Amino acid sequence: MFNVHPKFLECLAVGCLYIAAKCKEEDDTILIKPEFVIDCNTSCSANELLRMERFILEKFG
Repeated sequence: MFNVHPKFLECLAVGCLYIAAKCKEEDDTILIKPEFVIDCNTSCSANELLRMERFILEKFG
């Protein structure tokens, strides 16, 4: 079990969604676009989302 600071929970959730979308997508060219971050209505930036993706993959990958 991991302890996640509450201010990072939203970014963690969107990061998991992003990884799931990449796993489901057949094309390997999925990029984080500003529209994705806006559509998710998240407070984290695209750079924070990329860092969160790496964190998730390091912990669970």
